Amino acid sequence: MDKERLQSILNLAGAKENSSAKNFVEARKTWEFNQKRLIELRDFRKEYTTSENPTPQSVSHYQSTRIFLSQLSEVIDQQEHQVASDYGDMNCLLYTSPSPRDS
Repeated sequence: MDKERLQSILNLAGAKENSSAKNFVEARKTWEFNQKRLIELRDFRKEYTTSENPTPQSVSHYQSTRIFLSQLSEVIDQQEHQVASDYGDMNCLLYTSPSPRDS
């Protein structure tokens, strides 16, 4: 009887560990995707702000550019927060995953 009970506990622990591993892999994929997007956004901002346009620009074009760059910076800030949140979620899953010894 004890052997069957122990096996049942081991099976449950294994299922929990597999579930936690899957959740961690998904969290890592999400973090990597959002990290890549953040890098792309930063590169786009850098490219946009360092591009040289030899033609004179109007005041309205200058204002539109400033508005665009401001909005881009806001999106980058939001993406930075998302990446940090994803990283925290990933670490939480890593350090709170159940161990077979916990069952």
